[in-house]
Amino acid sequence: MVLGQFAPVNPRRLSELMHINPGTISVYVQRLVENGSVQREQDAEDRRNWWLSLTEAGQMAYQGI
Repeated sequence: MVLGQFAPVNPRRLSELMHINPGTISVYVQRLVENGSVQREQDAEDRRNWWLSLTEAGQMAYQGI
């Protein structure tokens, strides 16, 4: 739900928004990437940064379709 509201967002900001440890958020994000709900894109200007957003399937789940 949070990712659907704030995407694209980096993992650090997502962990802040959800009040979850950054190490824990990476486990959750990895699961969502593996099930096809979330995609990671590397920042073109700062390759250390990654942006998270919902895939089409993730967007459908977010919207309850």
